[in-house]
Formats: sequence, structure tokens, C-alpha cells
Amino acid sequence: MVVIALLSLYGCAATKPSPPAPEIPARTTAATEARSPMPEILANTTSGGRGTPWGRSDSAEPFMRLSGTATDPTYGLAQGNPIKVGGLDERNEAEYLNGLRGPKGEPVEYERIGSCCPFKTPNAMIEGIGLLDAFRVTYAGQAQPSILYVDFYDTGSLQVPVGFSARKD
Repeated sequence: MVVIALLSLYGCAATKPSPPAPEIPARTTAATEARSPMPEILANTTSGGRGTPWGRSDSAEPFMRLSGTATDPTYGLAQGNPIKVGGLDERNEAEYLNGLRGPKGEPVEYERIGSCCPFKTPNAMIEGIGLLDAFRVTYAGQAQPSILYVDFYDTGSLQVPVGFSARKD
């Protein structure tokens, strides 16, 4: 009888519905998003002890010529308003970052911290889910590093984030 009671309890426990899979949110709006200095990193690639890609905007590497500073102070600095370089190619990220300077024209140094912040996009290669790339960006005299969020799945107007300037040479 005890065995039958245990089996029926086990049968009830085994037929419980599993919890629903967590939903991947659409990108949050920058206005409602809490800006975090360090996002939760889900994946990272390193080379020589540094996150890749990494570099400096005064290098001889190719760079994008950027014009126009964003009027939205969250552009690139908040997960809900990333820089959309598109192309599914990390070279686009590096060329964009090579085109940035500090507010007084200082070269910036950047390093990819890793991938974070899942979001839905039709341009992702796996099940319509993309991840933003988070970059630590610094320049001489900066009080603390900036974290820039880059979307390499989607394209958009490429602007200079508030607090930065465009490379001129």
C-alpha cells in the first residue's frame, strides 16, 4: 500500500507542467531602462588576455568617418539604444570605434567586454535572438570608462555618442 501511495505521488509529481521558458524581451526603451555600468556578460572571446576586438582610434586601422553627434544622451550608452553597425561582422564594430575620439579629440582605447543583453531581431542567425556587444571605452583624462553597446545585426544611423567626438584625420 505504501508503494502504491508513493507511485501515485510520483506520478502526480511527474505530470506537473514544466515552467514556461523565459521569454527573450524585445529591446527595452532607453527611457525605461536602468543604465548599468557593467552588463551581465553571457559570452566573451579573448586574444592575448584581452577581449576581442580591441584597439585604439589613433591606429592605422581602417575607420568610419562619422558625422553628427547624437542628441539622445542614451545613444550607444544604454542597452535599449545601441549603436547599430550591422553586417554581422566585428570589423564594422572596430571601424566604428576607430572613428571615435574623446570630447577634446583624444584617441580612445576600446576593448570588447563580451556579449550581453539578448533581444529579438530578424537579422540574427539563430532563432531571431541577437546579443549586443559591450565595449569598455577609455580616453586620457576620463573619470571612468564608458560602456558602449553595439548591435552588429541591425543597421541604423551611425552617430557619435554624447561625450565623444569624431576622428578627423
